Amino acid sequence: MKITNIECTVVSIPMINPIRYSQGVVEGTTRTIVKVYTDEDYLLIGEKENYFSTRGEFTTIGKSLDKTQLKEFITNVEFEKNLVLNKIIVDKSIVLDNIYYDLTEHKMVIMAL
Repeated sequence: MKITNIECTVVSIPMINPIRYSQGVVEGTTRTIVKVYTDEDYLLIGEKENYFSTRGEFTTIGKSLDKTQLKEFITNVEFEKNLVLNKIIVDKSIVLDNIYYDLTEHKMVIMAL
């Protein structure tokens, strides 16, 4: 099937009392509501300034309502997928899994384990 439409809405929710901790202040949260209109597999990409980007897979295939619950012409169905973003910390080492450097070839080699 083809995607007939995708709608994205960004919602920012401020906190009445900001959360203060040793690394900063959390003054609110931001969520993105995504409406997808078909049965497909998706690759989601999460990005935020000063954080490493991350990816996650999501599918709507096989996720549907029982036909007896469909009483309206349009029925909203909500799914949740969390993408965890890790903060970039200056001067902290990072680990790149499954990437090896061949000293005799002078190039990066990706090897599946």
